[in-house]
Amino acid sequence: METKHILSLSYGKDSTALLLYIIKHKLPLDHIIHCQIMFNKEISGEHPKMAEWIPQAEKRINKLLKDNGYNCQIENITAKKNFCEQFYTVKQRGGL
Repeated sequence: METKHILSLSYGKDSTALLLYIIKHKLPLDHIIHCQIMFNKEISGEHPKMAEWIPQAEKRINKLLKDNGYNCQIENITAKKNFCEQFYTVKQRGGL
């Protein structure tokens, strides 16, 4: 089985520093995933300043990756249910 090198990017200081380390040291990187957090269908679950920063950072990072010869971009994924939908869902067990 082939080994894949995947980075989970939150755009926080730790995951961003790890990404910069990988690029600086020319380490293998096959895929980058960012899990987008939503409060409801319209509002991000991120702090407003962070929600504003993420698109800017994504553009910079994708350019940095391309300039350094990496053939991957950040893939944004979102859960099927946002926070509000999950919070107000009544959990049921069994057939009752």
